[in-house]
Amino acid sequence: MTCRRGDVNSTMPYRYEHNRNTHYLVVDVEDEETVFGFEMKMLQELDCKGVLRAVVRHRDEGAELLYEISCKNTLDTVLKDKKTGIDEVKNLFIQLNGAAAELENYLLKADHLLLNPMYIYCDDDGRIYFCYLPAKGNSLQNSLKELVEFLLKRIDHKDAEAVKTVYGMHQICQNEYFGLGDLMDLFCSFEEDTLPEEETAPMIYPEAGADQRGAGSVWESIRYQVAKVFRGATDAELAPHSGKRMVQARLLSKDPKQYPDIYMEEFPFRIGKAQDAGGENPDFFQRFPTVSRHHAEISYEYGEFCLHELGSTNGTKVNGKRLANGDTVRLRDGDCIVVAELEFIFEEI
Repeated sequence: MTCRRGDVNSTMPYRYEHNRNTHYLVVDVEDEETVFGFEMKMLQELDCKGVLRAVVRHRDEGAELLYEISCKNTLDTVLKDKKTGIDEVKNLFIQLNGAAAELENYLLKADHLLLNPMYIYCDDDGRIYFCYLPAKGNSLQNSLKELVEFLLKRIDHKDAEAVKTVYGMHQICQNEYFGLGDLMDLFCSFEEDTLPEEETAPMIYPEAGADQRGAGSVWESIRYQVAKVFRGATDAELAPHSGKRMVQARLLSKDPKQYPDIYMEEFPFRIGKAQDAGGENPDFFQRFPTVSRHHAEISYEYGEFCLHELGSTNGTKVNGKRLANGDTVRLRDGDCIVVAELEFIFEEI
């Protein structure tokens, strides 16, 4: 039964169908390369968290993609008669970031996610699902801009944190180059600025050149509180320590035929050609002349991973942004890290 018809974009007509208790969003596709290409095969065979699986139904001319949307409502419908608060904004972008990271693990492009609220689906448990359309022509940047503009019109202006966050996102979207990671950074920066009153440590700034990471310092106390209150870090993770920390993460190679994944179990983990770098395999980077002896370092402190640029010759990039000597950035699942000529995806295990 056809319920509605329209355009996902200028060339992709869609409609809704239901068969007994199963409901579908149906998208018409005329390009055979879209239906039989690599992306469509991956989408049908793999279960990407947060991404609706598409089933192909062939026709005489072209094909149809069927996304099952049973027991789900569009984001546009869910937010139609209510103001959007910070909880809804966080939930949306955290799950979007997770879906984008899942896609990248399978070499699928987040640019092909439909971020129009009419094609974002929510269930009663707060889970959010996105449609992936290989033929979609819009860039991720433009899709994010449109999504943020949608939220601007529905923001609850009595929710100060929601206003600050969404307007901050809108400002970021005016930049020529930005990504989903830049919007996600906004949540963490605001969280660190808004500690609960009873948990707030005195804001005493260190003198220039002082060690801001020393045990027992005021900055150590502040970081402890941020990790405890906002990131749910355990007491074991936050306990005073010396030497290396035992956690697990890995750098997934974007070109596994040329260089393998790197597994990290001890932190700080030094990246470089010096004999004290590369964990248990210091010879790994010797094959790559563009990697410096002491190139970069990944640390784990207070429940979060950070990457430190150590003054390398050929540089380190995170999500396309080159780090200056001495820069430190927080790492999240799905972040793209480029070490000279080597490109990896960061993943916490």
